[in-house]
Amino acid sequence: MPDLSTRAGRRRYLRFAIVGLFNTAFGYGLYLGLLWLGLPYWLAWGGALVAALAVGFVLSGRFVFGPAHPARFILYVLAWIAIYALNLLLIEGLFLVGIGPALAPILILPVNVVLSYAVQKRIVYRSI
Repeated sequence: MPDLSTRAGRRRYLRFAIVGLFNTAFGYGLYLGLLWLGLPYWLAWGGALVAALAVGFVLSGRFVFGPAHPARFILYVLAWIAIYALNLLLIEGLFLVGIGPALAPILILPVNVVLSYAVQKRIVYRSI
C-alpha cells in the first residue's frame, strides 16, 4: 500500500491516481473500441493493455516516480503480464456470475490499482 502518512507520500499517490485515471480511461476506451470492432474480449483487453503499458510507463515515470531508464520497461511489462494473467482469471470468474465483458474490467480496477502501485514503487522504480 502507498505511504499516506507523509505529505510526500500523499502527493505521490495523488499523482499516481491522476495518471492512473487518465491511463485507465485511455485503455478502457481502446478496449471498448476493439470490442466494437469485433475482437474477442481477451484480444481486445490484451491490445488495450499493451497500448496502455507504453503510455503508463512514460506517464508514471514522468509524473509519479521519476524518470526510469528504458531498460526498466522490461520490469514494467513483466509485472503487467502477471497482472494481466490475474485480470483474465478475475474477468472469467465474473463471466461465470453473469457479468459481461464491458463491465467486468471496471469491477477489477481496485485490484489493479493496489497491485500496480505496489509493483511500480517496489520493483520498477525502486531506486528512483
